[in-house]
Amino acid sequence: MTSVFVPVGTALSVVDKWGVRHTALLSQYDVWGRAWVIDNSLTHDVKERLFTEFTNGLDWSIVNYKPAFSQADILQRAYNMIGRRYNPLFFNCQHFTSLCVTGKAKSEQLRGALTVAGLLLGAAVIPAMALS
Repeated sequence: MTSVFVPVGTALSVVDKWGVRHTALLSQYDVWGRAWVIDNSLTHDVKERLFTEFTNGLDWSIVNYKPAFSQADILQRAYNMIGRRYNPLFFNCQHFTSLCVTGKAKSEQLRGALTVAGLLLGAAVIPAMALS
């Protein structure tokens, strides 16, 4: 997506070269017109940083969560979480953004990965059980 004004409190995502989707919340536009986001990742806990650091030149898109809170409340929730530790299973970037916007910490990407892992494990265990 090209440079377009997006309201603060909007959830955004980028997909990296490995196909991993990373999400953040647009937090503000500063006096120079630069966009800022709040996010967390493997490399840092929840923090605010420049939108350009978040996208790193990648195409970005809007995540269509159904907000359960006002724009101001979404931002307050995000700012209150600054410094919270990243956890890939229980508090990754998708957990963070969905918790701020919807009140529920969900990671569809993690859910999909765990489903695939469960299917693969089942495919390996069931035949092994049949042989014993």
